[in-house]
Amino acid sequence: MPKKTKSIANKDKKIIHQSRQLFLKSEIKDAEDKVVYGQVNEILGSCNFKVLCYDSVERLCHIRNTIKKQKEKVEKDTIVIVGLRDFDDKKGDIIYVYKKEEATQLRDRKEIPNFISNNDFGEDEVTDDEIAFDFDLI
Repeated sequence: MPKKTKSIANKDKKIIHQSRQLFLKSEIKDAEDKVVYGQVNEILGSCNFKVLCYDSVERLCHIRNTIKKQKEKVEKDTIVIVGLRDFDDKKGDIIYVYKKEEATQLRDRKEIPNFISNNDFGEDEVTDDEIAFDFDLI
């Protein structure tokens, strides 16, 4: 007869969700003008991302090793803090990754613009005049 492969002790373990304190870019020392908020536009691979920063510049950003070691998941439309490079304005480093709950807290504190949601960035609503297909013709 086969033995039980799963331990009975694992059933008693409970998942504990830890909430972390909201981290703002103003808390970074000596880097007030070298740090901006941004939103991931595209995942390029090899830890590279295209990030649309809130100073209206799209940058090629590389994720830092500390974030990789923390196993933070960076997906499209994720809010991040980008550290700017001195020698190139079009490149940066992802310093911090926000979760969706933290992004709503940032909007409430007016750190990031209110018109930006978690799913779309800067997309305007389509009006009836812009629709190319008319359903009344069918």
